[in-house]
Amino acid sequence: MNGIIEPAVKSIAARTPVLPHINALPHYIPGKSERTVARDYGLTRIVTLASNENPLGCSPRVAEALTAHLTRGDAASTALARYPDSDAFELREALATYHQVPSDHIAVTNGSHELIDLCAALCLRDGAEGVHAQYAFQAYPISIKARGATAIEVPAREFGHDAGAMCDALTARTRLVYICNPNNPTGTLLSQAEIEQIIDATGPDTLVVLDEAYIDYLDPSLRVDATALVARHPNLIVARTFSKAYGLASLRIGYGIMQPHLADAIARIRPTFSVNALAQRAAVAALADRMFLMQTQDANRRGIEQITRALSHAKIAYVPTHANFIAIHVRDAAVVAQRMVQAGVVVRPLAAYALDNMLRVTVGTEEENAAFLDALFTALDIR
Repeated sequence: MNGIIEPAVKSIAARTPVLPHINALPHYIPGKSERTVARDYGLTRIVTLASNENPLGCSPRVAEALTAHLTRGDAASTALARYPDSDAFELREALATYHQVPSDHIAVTNGSHELIDLCAALCLRDGAEGVHAQYAFQAYPISIKARGATAIEVPAREFGHDAGAMCDALTARTRLVYICNPNNPTGTLLSQAEIEQIIDATGPDTLVVLDEAYIDYLDPSLRVDATALVARHPNLIVARTFSKAYGLASLRIGYGIMQPHLADAIARIRPTFSVNALAQRAAVAALADRMFLMQTQDANRRGIEQITRALSHAKIAYVPTHANFIAIHVRDAAVVAQRMVQAGVVVRPLAAYALDNMLRVTVGTEEENAAFLDALFTALDIR
């Protein structure tokens, strides 16, 4: 039997319709989930600080909005049987009011990751180039290469974007530039002047994506005026998400701010109904709860102080952060992370970014941060 099946399998593999460059793409490696760790290690107490989620959860208004949606008039099964509003009208109106832009400047997507990927689909083809910084979000080169284009990685400066070097990397073939600010996974920051330096160096036929997934953790005095940038630059898309500070990671909802011609183009290629009804309602409720967002920001500031104070006392180096995570220098980070997960604390080693001696920890609650520090010091044999 095997003698018959195996040649057939080999023949199918050799004649696959999948393009060769797709099979050559790396898998995106997410942080380990609590369920995976519990299953693999038989643990019952787990502190998950690997995926930059909000340790406070989400606004209580979200649960109220979802409950109302599922119990209002129709039975829950009927509500779930209906397709969502593909145009996300209510949410786009709320976002337009929040950002003080017309609603046709807003595109809603299945997480900001979908928007990031759709941007590559808008402008890349075989022979084109997409530019991204070294040590920036792992999804950028995957989206670029998936379109058959060439990913140009610009060497980092102090673990962050080098604006001048990114300008120098632009060529006649450049059609897309990704900027992550604050940067994931290192937490570094570009100024508005540096961002405008990059945008000004691009031509009108080059799309610039400013990924601000972590912007809500940034001191307001340091934030880029995204709407003003969009008003001045018709080739700019600013990507935002509800997954981080708003605590809606499991619902997968993000959005972009851009001029109407780009929003229209995104609408043309976005999968129909890609943003579900529960996510849309949750996002509207989350956006309205400014108090919860302030609580999140305050808890994050206190958590960064708690962790960095202990790291400094132990003489462990780290990259100063402007986000809700900290990149920490440790020798053999994968080994250290493995020791920590066996103790029930999950962090993210950064080998996927060629940072073999660094790990990233999400800022958690005070108790979670204490558990992380205890596990880290134990793994490093620091008493």
